[in-house]
Amino acid sequence: MDLVKNYHYDISSEELIEIFLDKQFTISRFEKSGVTDYEIEHFGEKNGKFVISIRRKLEVRPPEKLPGILKKMIKGSNTMVTTVAWDLEGKDSRTGIYQYGLEGVPVDIMGTTVIKPSGNGCVNEVRVGLKTSIPFVGKQLSKIMTAKIESGLDKNHEATLRYIDEVLELKRIKAG
Repeated sequence: MDLVKNYHYDISSEELIEIFLDKQFTISRFEKSGVTDYEIEHFGEKNGKFVISIRRKLEVRPPEKLPGILKKMIKGSNTMVTTVAWDLEGKDSRTGIYQYGLEGVPVDIMGTTVIKPSGNGCVNEVRVGLKTSIPFVGKQLSKIMTAKIESGLDKNHEATLRYIDEVLELKRIKAG
């Protein structure tokens, strides 16, 4: 199952890239999204990429009618490790490769994020693909995980917009 989201920003792609590679932004985004139980495992250059790896608790409420085998896998709380490896090259455009690992759940989640100029601002195009090796009930698991990832991406986008507003306001005050 694939998910594609396009998030627009009223700042340049260079400014958004700079923000995304700022550790304070990562911390702020979690705070603004209401996420408190997380650990930044890596933040910086690694193997020719800029790697951000975060371990966090993920709350998932399985639907009532879910088959028993899936209910056993999808506990109320799972641990997810999200890693994005950003290209170090590029001024106006930058690509990151995502990997999501959900402990104890047999699903592969991978994707890309591309920040590029768009009109008077920029766009962050996020593509996420989910694959599971579970026969019969795998589609149900993919639907649950896709909905959870989409919700998380939307919350991150809203937190990013709030962060950008705060940064721009601080710049205006300093310039004032």
